[in-house]
Amino acid sequence: MTRVSLHRSLQAVLGLLISLTPCACGSQPDAPRSGLRLEQFRPGAVEGVYLNEPLVLHFSGELDPLSVTLESVRIRPLGGGESARGVFDVDGRRLRFRPDPALEPDLLDGGLRPGTTYEVELLGYPRVDGLRARDGRPLERSYRWSFRTAEGDGALFADQTPLSSSLLQLDRARLGRQEPIRLSCAEPLDPTSLRADDFQLLFLSAERRSTNEPQVRIPLRARLVGNAEPGAEDGGARIELRAEMGDFEVGQYRLTIAPDTKLRDFGGNLAWPSRPGAAPHFDLIVVHRETEIHESFLDADRRSPLLVPGVDGAAFWAGGEWGTGASASPLLLGRVTIRLPAAVGDGRDGRVVLSGTERRTDIHGSRLAVPSGMRCELMAPGTVVLRSQGRLSISGELIRRVDGSAPMVFQSGAPLSTPPPPRRSNWRPERLSEWLRWAQEQDLPWTVLVAGGDLVLDVGARLSTSGPLLLVAGGRVVVLGSVESQDDQLFVLGEYEGSLPGKSYLTAMLIDAPLINPLVEPLRCAVVSAPIPRWGGVERWISASTTAFEGSGRVRVRYLPEALDPLAESPEEWGPVSHPADLPGGALRLLIEIEQTPADEAERPRSVWEPPFLDDVYLFWEPRASAPR
Repeated sequence: MTRVSLHRSLQAVLGLLISLTPCACGSQPDAPRSGLRLEQFRPGAVEGVYLNEPLVLHFSGELDPLSVTLESVRIRPLGGGESARGVFDVDGRRLRFRPDPALEPDLLDGGLRPGTTYEVELLGYPRVDGLRARDGRPLERSYRWSFRTAEGDGALFADQTPLSSSLLQLDRARLGRQEPIRLSCAEPLDPTSLRADDFQLLFLSAERRSTNEPQVRIPLRARLVGNAEPGAEDGGARIELRAEMGDFEVGQYRLTIAPDTKLRDFGGNLAWPSRPGAAPHFDLIVVHRETEIHESFLDADRRSPLLVPGVDGAAFWAGGEWGTGASASPLLLGRVTIRLPAAVGDGRDGRVVLSGTERRTDIHGSRLAVPSGMRCELMAPGTVVLRSQGRLSISGELIRRVDGSAPMVFQSGAPLSTPPPPRRSNWRPERLSEWLRWAQEQDLPWTVLVAGGDLVLDVGARLSTSGPLLLVAGGRVVVLGSVESQDDQLFVLGEYEGSLPGKSYLTAMLIDAPLINPLVEPLRCAVVSAPIPRWGGVERWISASTTAFEGSGRVRVRYLPEALDPLAESPEEWGPVSHPADLPGGALRLLIEIEQTPADEAERPRSVWEPPFLDDVYLFWEPRASAPR
């Protein structure tokens, strides 16, 4: 915003009419006619100059930077006092003086002080230590003029973004005991508006954490340590907060900014755009630096094989080379998310319970089951596909008899050459969806079971087909019962637990994800980590923080003791807690629960499949005296 007022405009006109007075230096010889001349200077006003307003001088020729010294260019208070502090920049014919920013509330530490008349003096001919051009020509004569800085209740600073403010941000959420809390703003702040009382630091105790009530309020000292213009190096404001009584105690804190804060930028805009009645806050943790654990989910060995009861299936711990069919995209690595195969279909058949005889060739279930004590025989010819967006469980018998045998399509985890479809030559399917369409077009006698969650064959269950069989799960394929298929034609795509016949293979196809959200029911997946840390030695847990993307779903991380009952019917029987400090010392486990909700029916064609994911977990702990670090 250009600060234009009648008063300021008259001042500018007055400034332009003022002649630049030669220094009274007694009798002087005539200056060379070809000497360097001062052609223009800003600000032109003689009153109300902003405290951060630069002094810009334009000359008739390029200036020699070595001639610019504290003696050749003097900016001093009229009547004596400390010279103005700042930085000179030479750019061709232009000399620019940028006053140092004020950091203290009284503004007396800035390059220009409020309500002060400054005299500017440029030394020229005949002084040998005066300003000169790059080619050696001296400034034709000395110049002197004065201006007065702004004061009182008026605007003291020029604001580059007068119509809006920048957000105040926390630089680090984790810091050591002796480190200050650092806040930053993308633009400078008015030092007179900074008050320590605007910042309330609350220590959150483990005993009262469930209600989020404060145990102790920590008195703070606040100071500006940087306040440069946005275009300068380290531009913007930097605030440091320190405890009045010394170092911070290890633990979790909440820093709250008072809703009635007066902290403002140079244009008078609030530095934090809070809603009425709301108190913006930051959560932070004070830790011992050497006792921080970062779980980034890049190592699948840090995952427990334990199945989480009561969910649709295992969440996908997308780290490293754990097996085949991992993902079509390397962007998934280092996350825990939901891996939903596009081949699970649209769920149009709802919840499906199979029994008796079944003649459909392609079932799109939201959930699919063969209950205990029931027998279902698949009677359709060609390729039969049973799809379940969530869990697919077989507790009874699922039988299929087909005439003849199918050609070999896979062996030892890799696709073999097969007669290609007539529309393409030299084509071999690499993605599950492509292969499935191809198998259906070829009318091959395959039986394919696809689950978005886990595909579970319970103890005592039986799955038998005289043709080839492919089992696919976005979660895990869990085989506890018996499986029979055509010789050398039993294949699994996805993670696998349990026991399969000797001639069974993991395929190398990719599980491709859907483009839109096809779910008709919420899909809940979960996974448990291995013990953390593996070497033990934890005296007590301090706190934790996570980074996650939830989108239209939900991500929840809870914490478990190391010892778990594998026969539990619900994860609640394991005693999960929402904060690690509520667990005793020793190793813990992460319980990661991820849920994706279906899109509204009207929005489904435009609802992109973008499942929630957990990216990082940071754990902070206090070691035992003899524990490794």
